Amino acid sequence: ISKNGLDFIGINQYSGRYVKDCLHSKCEPGKGGSRAEGFVNSGALKDGLALGEPTGISWLNVYPEGMEKVLMYATERYKNIPLYITENGYGENNTGASLNDHRRIKFMSS
Repeated sequence: ISKNGLDFIGINQYSGRYVKDCLHSKCEPGKGGSRAEGFVNSGALKDGLALGEPTGISWLNVYPEGMEKVLMYATERYKNIPLYITENGYGENNTGASLNDHRRIKFMSS
């Protein structure tokens, strides 16, 4: 990437997923599984345990450690290219009670 002279890398990160390589492991690729996508199976559960805390959105678990992992990987891989967090968030039903919740405050301060 750095050979193309990028000014920065924008990172959108909301949650983490467990991913298994279906080319070299016994598993069924998920929806849209193709060679270009890596034939992977992904999900928020591994051995019945969730990766992060569930939210009001079925596919989105709270996993702030995922942002740190993405940033550390990109920093190591792309050394001197500035990284900007362009999107992140916490999925919750937008009701009065959920807008004043402690879980969202904890997530944003992680």
